[in-house]
Amino acid sequence: MLTRITAGHVIVSQDFGGSVPEARRQQANWSKLIDFSRIKAFVNIAISPEFEWGARNIVLNAGLGGMRPNIAVLGFYNMADLHRNRPLVDTTV
Repeated sequence: MLTRITAGHVIVSQDFGGSVPEARRQQANWSKLIDFSRIKAFVNIAISPEFEWGARNIVLNAGLGGMRPNIAVLGFYNMADLHRNRPLVDTTV
């Protein structure tokens, strides 16, 4: 059985329009990580006023369409800490 993953990231913000540039950066960063890791995954970015609603939307969106992922991965980290710790993958866009 082929394992497909949904890599999810929630941006907590009241300003949807103002968060779109950050969502684009996160999309690019997650795509770089997936390419570097050589895994089969879909990226799903959610902008939500509360983390719980964003996580819910990511889980509910998993499996829509012809390709059905069977794992959802949500990152729980602070981007500022990630940039300071110098990860193996370049996270800047």
